[in-house]
Amino acid sequence: MLLVMGFDTHRDDPVGDLRCTDQLFPALTERLLEFAAERCEGRIVSVLAGGYNHETIGELAAAHARAFLGPRSPR
Repeated sequence: MLLVMGFDTHRDDPVGDLRCTDQLFPALTERLLEFAAERCEGRIVSVLAGGYNHETIGELAAAHARAFLGPRSPR
């Protein structure tokens, strides 16, 4: 599965302004990992595609990456 992960839907993003919360991104990632486990033997590639708030994108990307590590990863 190829996942193109963008953070321009975040509530603080000046471009997307779709008001998604910080918690949505790791939760969505976890759901997609479950889907990949069921459909393609857990194989998944994630590519960063967007996000224009330089104050939030780093933490959002880190939360997305931590979701790949599972529930034991430090939050």
